[in-house]
Amino acid sequence: MREELGKKRLRRIYLFTGSEELQKDEALDELRRTAGGGVVRKFSGPEVRAEDVLTAAANQSLFEPVSVIVVRQAGKLSRDEAESLIAGWGAVEGLPPLVAWDTEVDRRHRPWARLAAEIGDVEFPPPRASEASAWVEAEARRRGHRLARGVPELLVELVGCDLLTLRRTVEVLSLAAGEGATIDEATVSAMVPAANAHAFYVLQDALTARDGRRAVTLLREAFADAQPPELLLGVLFAELRRLLIARESRSAADYPAQETRTQPWKVKDLIPASRRFSKRDLARALDRLAAADVAIKTGRGEPAALLEDWVMTVSEAGT
Repeated sequence: MREELGKKRLRRIYLFTGSEELQKDEALDELRRTAGGGVVRKFSGPEVRAEDVLTAAANQSLFEPVSVIVVRQAGKLSRDEAESLIAGWGAVEGLPPLVAWDTEVDRRHRPWARLAAEIGDVEFPPPRASEASAWVEAEARRRGHRLARGVPELLVELVGCDLLTLRRTVEVLSLAAGEGATIDEATVSAMVPAANAHAFYVLQDALTARDGRRAVTLLREAFADAQPPELLLGVLFAELRRLLIARESRSAADYPAQETRTQPWKVKDLIPASRRFSKRDLARALDRLAAADVAIKTGRGEPAALLEDWVMTVSEAGT
């Protein structure tokens, strides 16, 4: 709940903006409880008429009192309707709180400039990746599960930072794992549709660990799943590039995690892992991968054999 709503002093009108729908829903539920626990009456669409909303607010049933009225897509209301709605709400005593709800509104124009200055303006931006990972871990604990190391960050990487999507994903994983069980990467791979990409992360990790046998096994599985060679080349090149940059970094603080699309939790392992390779080994590996790329694209070599040979050469370099 945002600080504005935590004051427990009800305002007549609130403006809920931002893309985080789950947090909006939770804030709306808290607002409903603060306002007496009645029902929430919802209107939606730019075609909403201020007169209809005001009439519904004024003519409430004694048996089903309304605690909050919500107008979704409020930013798409015409200027006249928005002005009438806000002016009417301010003029009539005893109406329940009104929530004007949308992803964004143009605060430069009336009535939103006035609303932002005078009434409850609450924004719900998407959480940062670290915040979403912490939320995933808390949600799993709430459902009685422990998450294996790296799983919260992996889920955020796979499905994004939208909390509603993450909640549904954790719910699926909870049912798959069983009551009280630890949710590990294997469960994620089996149950999350986006986990096809996770197989590439595992391949990259095997390469970084110089585990040639594991990497070759994963490559063969990828080819068996009809993954295109160009995609696998890109996956291997991306990890090799991370290793090259990490090898030049003095510490995790120097590593450009955002530029290389590397999760912060992975950087801590990547820096020491890169020290398993000499700079010369990594430079040669880059040249060999470029040569394999040319051979595959010109039809001068069988993709699976070329990439398997490259992986084993990289894994055994300097040993």
